[in-house]
Parts: sequence; structure tokens; C-alpha cells
Amino acid sequence: MSQNTLLVSRFDPAIPEVFHAGLRQWAAQDVAGDYSDDEQTLFRSMALAYASSTKPTMRQLYDDVCEMLDEDEKRSGITTPKPLASTFRRLILSLPSDFVDFMRYGQPASRFAILETARPFVEQTRI
Repeated sequence: MSQNTLLVSRFDPAIPEVFHAGLRQWAAQDVAGDYSDDEQTLFRSMALAYASSTKPTMRQLYDDVCEMLDEDEKRSGITTPKPLASTFRRLILSLPSDFVDFMRYGQPASRFAILETARPFVEQTRI
């Protein structure tokens, strides 16, 4: 896989540019095991989908990868080895944590924003 290729999640296509360099570095690392470039791209793409505001679980994404490989085998007759669940989990956990947090939970609120949002509900009215 080209180091200049940036994988984009099917759930959240707008990845802020501040994360691009870290994701390119992440995508350049080999997936543990003996997998072709296409297989590694599939695994990385599904792992990247973990960083989504829809908050898929690691298990859901792993099951999706296995299902895709099974469907491909039925169509082509070619068996592709599935990654171990632990390998796929490690791949997800190797994603840059600041990117995952931002994409799954959004920008952290500043203390000022929290106080301003709460003001109408917590201020006491004076009579």
C-alpha cells in the first residue's frame, strides 16, 4: 500500500487534516501476519471505521471483515485468510488515540463552553 494513500472511513468521510500525517504513518505499518496489500488495505479500512461517531464496536468491525471475506470467497472461490480477532483488535488499538477520541466523541468542550451551556439551568432567579 502506498504511504501517500489515506484511508477514509465509510462512516465519517471528513477527517480533519490535522490527523492526516498520523494516519499515513499508521497506514504504512504492516498488519501482523502474511497478508497481501489488498487484504491489509481492507483490514486497515475496517479498523479505521472504529473512529466513527457511530461508535461501532471492535467486534462488529471484525465480524464485518470476516463476512466480507466469506462473501468474496463465495464469489471468487479464492480463500483469503481471516485475521485473528486479537490481531484486528491490536490494529484498531494502534490507531492514533487523539484521532479516535476526536472522531468518536467530537471536540472536547472547553470549561467556558460548559459553564455557558449550564448557565440557564443553574442560575438562581432573584425575586
